[in-house]
Amino acid sequence: MEKNLLDRPPIISSSLADISAIKQSRGIEINTREQIKELVEWPLVKGCEVFWDKNIRTTESSANSGDIQNGFCYIRIDFDSLSEDNKKIAQRYGEPRNDLGSNVLEIRIPVNESPNIISDQAVGIANTFHKQTATWIHPITLEGQLSYFQERYGANYPQAVVQERDRLTQPGAWEEECKRLGYYLDAENKVAYPNEELFKKAVEGSEPGNTASNEK
Repeated sequence: MEKNLLDRPPIISSSLADISAIKQSRGIEINTREQIKELVEWPLVKGCEVFWDKNIRTTESSANSGDIQNGFCYIRIDFDSLSEDNKKIAQRYGEPRNDLGSNVLEIRIPVNESPNIISDQAVGIANTFHKQTATWIHPITLEGQLSYFQERYGANYPQAVVQERDRLTQPGAWEEECKRLGYYLDAENKVAYPNEELFKKAVEGSEPGNTASNEK
């Protein structure tokens, strides 16, 4: 049986022409640092790890044989969630464009036959950015969860929405729901995150008792 994508180690190649695209990774949101090396083609792994460590969200990347014809590889970053200083730095590499309602900036890296050179260039670019607060990580709240349920099912199943609200507003029910869904619960603020790693990134640099400024 074929292993799951996330269980496969990256394949190191000495030529960009030998690197195939990880097509299955398109649209998968990265929620841990460990995921990067499974979801990002290896010449850009170290660069994306630097962005992760600086709390900068990457949305897409490409460094494979298909990029040879284009003449460049790329890393796309979430422009809207950048700090003001990082927005200025990002604009050295291009201008943001709208993508499905949010602004992304594509950092292009010229194609080189040696993937190691591409890797070094990606790391060099990522290191020009400053570490920032991870404003792109939004806590999951009870009200946010109920609003999502309302939007998705309210028109067709209004009674189910009422029952779900009644269920989750019982004492301790929200905490149990977070546990059932595998979320990491910030008990002090009664909000949840997809995992503990994202929780730690979200509160890094924040004042005690505060989480990310936008709620989901």
